[in-house]
Amino acid sequence: MTRFVLAIAAIAAGMAIAWQSGWIKPDAFASQVIARQRVAGDFDNYRRLYFEAAVLRSGERMAEGHDAYVKAFARDGRLALCGFAVVPTGPITQRTRAWLDNGRLEIAGQRIRSNFIAVQAQTATPSDAEAGCASTELAWRDGYRSAPLKLTGVPLLDAP
Repeated sequence: MTRFVLAIAAIAAGMAIAWQSGWIKPDAFASQVIARQRVAGDFDNYRRLYFEAAVLRSGERMAEGHDAYVKAFARDGRLALCGFAVVPTGPITQRTRAWLDNGRLEIAGQRIRSNFIAVQAQTATPSDAEAGCASTELAWRDGYRSAPLKLTGVPLLDAP
């Protein structure tokens, strides 16, 4: 029993040191949802990003590739983001929405929940889309505007 308690204490101490050292980075969860915006005149500020929303069905991994468009900008001195994903209509829409709700957007070494990204039907042109937006707790840096973007997430479990 003593060994167990010591092991737990050592793990907790190691986690605390890793957290303080910056080895473990917390997610910067969206702190304020901003009303959706029309993309029309602002499309040039959005960056295209390909991602695969993966699903596990009967033990087999299936990935559906989609395009997302994201822009980073300053709002009240903080990083704000707007984004939308273009997907075919049907069950894929719900699966992609669920994947984005659980996924993360990586920008300049920071991970932000991707649940703000609006899902648009593939029939809409990107410039006709409506983007979902969020403000984060991260202080704005000019490097965010051109920083590489990546959407990551774990595969969803899907019934056969």
